[in-house]
Amino acid sequence: MRRRGLLVLVAGLPVAGCTGPAGDSPPAAPAPTTGSPAPSTRSGRLWGARATPAVATDYTWLVEDPKFSGLGFSLTWLRGVAPAEFARRLGARAGQVHPWDSLPEPGEDDALLAITDTGDWSLLVEYNGFVAIEDELMQSLSAGTRLISNYCNVESDSRFVLVEDGTIVADFDPTYPARVYGSAPDRIRTEMAGLGFDDTPRRDYTEAALVLTERLTGVPLTEQNLRGSDYLAAAVRDPYGGR
Repeated sequence: MRRRGLLVLVAGLPVAGCTGPAGDSPPAAPAPTTGSPAPSTRSGRLWGARATPAVATDYTWLVEDPKFSGLGFSLTWLRGVAPAEFARRLGARAGQVHPWDSLPEPGEDDALLAITDTGDWSLLVEYNGFVAIEDELMQSLSAGTRLISNYCNVESDSRFVLVEDGTIVADFDPTYPARVYGSAPDRIRTEMAGLGFDDTPRRDYTEAALVLTERLTGVPLTEQNLRGSDYLAAAVRDPYGGR
């Protein structure tokens, strides 16, 4: 599958007030790095919690959006890492800040990265590109913090991953949720409860996995939040160029 036009959204925030699965305290966030700060990407509002708990249908808009459903996508949340540091860990070249609908096209050999501030976890969104779903990169990105990633391609192959400080804690295919791999798969059982992963006739496992992610991060990914924020555009060499 041709995977050009990678988009990545990143947001950084302090760790205070952030919690993980029941009975679990996340690792401490890494210390801020020195150097020139990235341009501010704060949109003037925070991505606050929903008035009512999310359900699978709250994510129908995303899986039906042609930009995502037509190409597949990867969504990666990273806690307590500032935009400039996130870009550095990805090996990206930072550019200017743009609205969602005005992000520039990537160069011939580049994948575009866009970085935004949700007021909470960092969010990395990729469509038509799945750089951040690679195990080694997820482990590297999660150094000193926590990472959660959702992946789904055009063939409906899917994956949910929770990584903490370089260790894959829980890893499963939402379409086959009975078996969860990782160092401590039971850590997400409480949050999985009630989402219908054991309901074999259903077809919205991708949406259920996105609700699981929202339960773990406390941050809703809504269409309004996605399209209403500004993004720092950056670029990284496209690892799938020429394919």
